[in-house]
Amino acid sequence: MFHDTCNDMEEFHSDPSFPFGARGDGQLVVPSGQSYMTWENIATGSGWHGPVYVHVLDRPFRLYQLSEFSVVGELLQSSSTMGKTYVALYDENMRRVMMVLIGDSWVGSTKGYFNLYYYPQDSASAYRSSGYIYTSFRKTGKLWWGEYDGSPQGAIYGSIDGSGSSYPIAECDNASRVIKYVAILGYRYYSYNLVEMRIHDINVVADLRRHNPIDPNQEQLDELEGGATGNPRTKNAIEGYGTLGAAAVTPSWTGPWPLLHLVCNYVYSVITLVFHVTVDLLDTVEVIDFYMGIAEGVAIPLTEIREASNQALALINEITAQEEEKFWAFTMAVTWGALKIVSLGMKAALWLEALFFALLATWWFSFMMTLAYAVDCILSGTWTQLASALALAGLFVTYLFGGIHSWLSGGSQAWSEFRNVFHPEALHGALNWPEGYEECFKLRTSFYMTMAQFAALAVVVITIVAIWFGWLS
Repeated sequence: MFHDTCNDMEEFHSDPSFPFGARGDGQLVVPSGQSYMTWENIATGSGWHGPVYVHVLDRPFRLYQLSEFSVVGELLQSSSTMGKTYVALYDENMRRVMMVLIGDSWVGSTKGYFNLYYYPQDSASAYRSSGYIYTSFRKTGKLWWGEYDGSPQGAIYGSIDGSGSSYPIAECDNASRVIKYVAILGYRYYSYNLVEMRIHDINVVADLRRHNPIDPNQEQLDELEGGATGNPRTKNAIEGYGTLGAAAVTPSWTGPWPLLHLVCNYVYSVITLVFHVTVDLLDTVEVIDFYMGIAEGVAIPLTEIREASNQALALINEITAQEEEKFWAFTMAVTWGALKIVSLGMKAALWLEALFFALLATWWFSFMMTLAYAVDCILSGTWTQLASALALAGLFVTYLFGGIHSWLSGGSQAWSEFRNVFHPEALHGALNWPEGYEECFKLRTSFYMTMAQFAALAVVVITIVAIWFGWLS
């Protein structure tokens, strides 16, 4: 939904009109080469005062959909200093909903605190406190909505460094409030020196599939429910690319043994993509033809290449930031498909083997990111127990049978002929191996894919055991 690692100030802007505390001049900055936000140049003034910075969420959500609002904050104690930093969620009416407070209100002593607050719509606020801390500290505060017996609207829970999460801070009086803003306020008291306070991370996670807890018609979706998170422009672009790709590929069947042909002859500007792939009922894939290139004699200006690269990187960054779990799952599927095509061994070369390893590394990283997302959904309660069990069982079965298939497709032969297949000469084509270089290449890639899937299977098993025994939290 929203995650700021505090490497820059791109997500927040100064907003003196935002209704959060008493105004004063000053800047929220990220020091050069650092990964945290801190305050600079807050001018002297009357009482507590300071600047406020605001981020407007791309995708507002309801309070009952909040899975996590977390802040990692740090305070560096020193004598004769004081100050406060507030990080808060506000609703669509610019009313405060919840907040993390880092501060020291005593100039004559080093007495800091790290507190969590919840502000019901029509009743007094409630909080959870770290108590006074007499040294420098760095802590993580987390708030979230959850169900609570006796309260149809649920309750707000909170933890500081993982402690205090079993009992709610307060019951909700309106779980349907729409969360729209993230605001940061820095406070200085009169002209007293400001204590150094740092914000290292801000994370807002919402489960848009969660229904209103008091809605009797669970089948009727709220206007803020049931959709994917992210920027609508990104999703429209992706859907457009999918439509474009579907239109460029022509499917057909031949017989008597049913054989699906997927043919593409796509030309865009000076770029040409041609391929012909067949798939039979036994899931045997054969690449009949493949070509991708640029028209001869066409010179593409460097500025256009740079602009296209920047646009591609911007799109990737936006997808990963807004719909990260889908991006990694998509990347994992695409890279595995590319690995399967390369491993067919229709063409063998040292650079293709290097490409294979690059794709394999990308697949492995995507797999780990996808698994990490699944574990986070399981531990946070975003997924039901049934959905969690099915997801882990699906991964287990996929990599068990996938590894067995790769082993039977060439991995076992590569192992039995290891000295020949993996001989240094086999990497350069100077072989006494009767089947030739292409066959060695195919066997090696099958072996690599076998090991990758069995390694993924081992990671899945370890993850299941760790969740079962409560080693992950």
